[in-house]
Amino acid sequence: MAKRIELWPLERLAPYQRNPRTHSEEQVTQIAASIAEFGFCNPILADSRDGIVAGHGRLLAAKKLGLAEVPVIVLDHLNETQRRAYLLADNRLSELAGWDQELLALELKELAEAGFDATLAGFDQKEIDDFLASLERDAEAEAEEVADAVPEPPVNAITKPGDLWLIGPHRLICGDCRDRGVIAKLFEGRKANVVITSPPYATQRQYDPSSGFAPVPPEKYAEEAAAIAALGFRAYKMRPALGPEKDVETVRLMRQAVGPDFDLMVDAHTWWRMGDRDYSFDTVASVAGRLAEYDIAWLEEPLPPDDHQSYLRLKEMDLVPLASGEHEPNEPRYLDLILLGAVDYVQMDLVCQGGYPTARRLFSEIAREGLRFAFHSWGTALEVMAAAQLGICWPELVAEWLEYPCYSAPGRAGMYPFPLASEILKDPLEIDHGDLIVPNRPGLGVEVDERVIERYPWIPGPWSYFSMTSPKQTWAVTADHSVKFEVREGS
Repeated sequence: MAKRIELWPLERLAPYQRNPRTHSEEQVTQIAASIAEFGFCNPILADSRDGIVAGHGRLLAAKKLGLAEVPVIVLDHLNETQRRAYLLADNRLSELAGWDQELLALELKELAEAGFDATLAGFDQKEIDDFLASLERDAEAEAEEVADAVPEPPVNAITKPGDLWLIGPHRLICGDCRDRGVIAKLFEGRKANVVITSPPYATQRQYDPSSGFAPVPPEKYAEEAAAIAALGFRAYKMRPALGPEKDVETVRLMRQAVGPDFDLMVDAHTWWRMGDRDYSFDTVASVAGRLAEYDIAWLEEPLPPDDHQSYLRLKEMDLVPLASGEHEPNEPRYLDLILLGAVDYVQMDLVCQGGYPTARRLFSEIAREGLRFAFHSWGTALEVMAAAQLGICWPELVAEWLEYPCYSAPGRAGMYPFPLASEILKDPLEIDHGDLIVPNRPGLGVEVDERVIERYPWIPGPWSYFSMTSPKQTWAVTADHSVKFEVREGS
């Protein structure tokens, strides 16, 4: 242990010629300013032969200030090897310390308020300004959190289930929106003009039929996302199939095209349908992490849909919200997906995965587990309306999104022409500022145009086929979306 501190003239101190630590002129000036403000509080460390062990920067600062002598702690208890090692340790160990950013910002703020020049502590003005700005942001966020906090319910509640409040021309009831009695009491025989729930999100194409079904390039996806936003939708789902780098680039361009207030979904089912080119779990996780930068609403089916454990593993990484369910073959598999909590959004095609009875049972489990539901649809406007009529019976906290396939038509952006989708109804569906207006007429609220049966006669067999090069195989796309894939005979 060092046992004495002495005052030495500067010329007595001998710098170590092999000192690996460097000191810029700017830093020496900062050290000199610190010494001038606080005094020489940190003595130079020297060995018994007058060689500096630590404090080369302080010696340069003392010379800059014109000091005649400086305090020195004599380390005469170290041997030569220890002296050389301590020279490194004295510098390196201090570098390994960290900062509590919040406490540091608070200290700098209070120094500034006291009129003290905090640059004397070694921070430049930009660093100080950044710390003070972060402190203000934290304070604002904390104030917003307090303002948004849900207060604890009173011991004796004023409003109880069944109470109806009259607020000028408005009526507010306390009750379950799924209870017909509650709704009847609220409306008193009137009919709702519009019900806001499950906003529709537009879905787009993956391949361009006009160019021999070549993949859609990133910039084209961005153009179509902007076109969909211009139609009044508030969300858009795309299907990546260009490889990890271009998939990320596509989403970046789309976000740039639609701005921050438009929801983007990514349907990644191709990532596990490319044979030898399937994305590995690590690749999926890597791409998901990069997509998070662009604030996507969810990543849909990035892994084989029957591998619920891998979905849970990916979800626990907390990269982006996950969605799946359209390929679940039966209700027990749905329950496994839900009870495992493997995804954030559970999806279902109403017309081919059990209809209203199954959906109603699943909704109860989804609500109980604190998950969300999103209708999956890739058919006609009739299918969309069937889903919408069920969705408005549940709060948006459960049934949050409704898929609206956007097929192309003259003068309108879309994935590909499918005139039957809209012509099946006598009157087109109405989208108003991103909301689907659900008619209040009997049944589903729409009238089917049965002439479509003559215009578009049923043709037996799959809808279409697609081929894979490695391994060489042809797959069929059928009307039943719960079938993951079907290999074509003879392929």
